Amino acid sequence: MSTHYQFEGRLGIVAKASDFSNGLRYLHYSNAGFKRPNPGLDFISLSFAKRF
Repeated sequence: MSTHYQFEGRLGIVAKASDFSNGLRYLHYSNAGFKRPNPGLDFISLSFAKRF
């Protein structure tokens, strides 16, 4: 990351059914184009939860 300033964007969706829940999330970190290079970091996460 090329600057001290970093920004984060998040997008996610969760589907719930009776005792289960599934989630998919996308996160992007970058310096919002303040300085080059600006490759950014991308993360995708998948979650599964069961209530008991």
